[in-house]
Amino acid sequence: MNQLDADIRRFLARRIVRGAMVLALLIAVIAVTVPTVRGHAARRTDAREFSRIDTSVTNPSGIPVYSSATSTRDTRIAVGQGLAGVYQGVAVAMVFVALVLGASFVGAEFYLGSLTSQLLYEPRRWRVHLSKAATAALGCAAFAALFCVVLGGLIFVGSEVNGVVKGLDASWWQHRAVQVGRAAGASAAAGALAHAVTVVMRRTSAAIVVFFVMYPIIGIIHPDNAHFGWISRFAPLRGLLSVAIDPGGNGNGSTTILTRTSAGGIALTVVWVVVLIAASGALFSRSEVR
Repeated sequence: MNQLDADIRRFLARRIVRGAMVLALLIAVIAVTVPTVRGHAARRTDAREFSRIDTSVTNPSGIPVYSSATSTRDTRIAVGQGLAGVYQGVAVAMVFVALVLGASFVGAEFYLGSLTSQLLYEPRRWRVHLSKAATAALGCAAFAALFCVVLGGLIFVGSEVNGVVKGLDASWWQHRAVQVGRAAGASAAAGALAHAVTVVMRRTSAAIVVFFVMYPIIGIIHPDNAHFGWISRFAPLRGLLSVAIDPGGNGNGSTTILTRTSAGGIALTVVWVVVLIAASGALFSRSEVR
């Protein structure tokens, strides 16, 4: 059994991974089932179905007066119209889930001391480091892709049962596949970055705090700020979010938490992954592990 295979098995066996998947799927089922059951088509309601308006003061004759007829909106699930927006929100959520999973994967081994025994079997630390970084990336990517596929399937079923299914042409399927790929890619990079930071700090919580605190920072500090703009502009989380959501294709390209272009977000993310993996690997190969 090689190192990567052992690490993948270890990642899949972790309770936090299984628990997160079960919780995510449960939330997805509830989120789709409720609007499926309660959804209804747009309809015009007759005036007599409305409650009587009390006009005893202005209408002494006592003749009942009813409110005018109105139309209710369509509340059914429409997979063709709504899945794109759902996938955008899911992609962002998967980035933060991947940060937790990637950090906890190696952080737990530092905390429990199991990494020491692993190095007795495989003393080549660079091999161990790269294997665990690859495992965090692959595991988080698979988690995000699986959740997106299952959620999309649930929404499609809900639309078939009590909803609207239209507009699902070849272009629609292609764009949804791209969105799933972006979510998986961003999650993979997030898992690898969280792993690298945890290797340096040796604490899961510390690595998670670094990235979670980064989110309000890039929202508060504008990248064009004269003094601290560079901190926000080159933050790794900005690149991750730009990979998850296409800055030019979501109708909100001017938002302050994304890069100007998708290519810029990918380039920023790749640079951070390479730099942090290399730096943390160099430190891991020389430091004492207990």
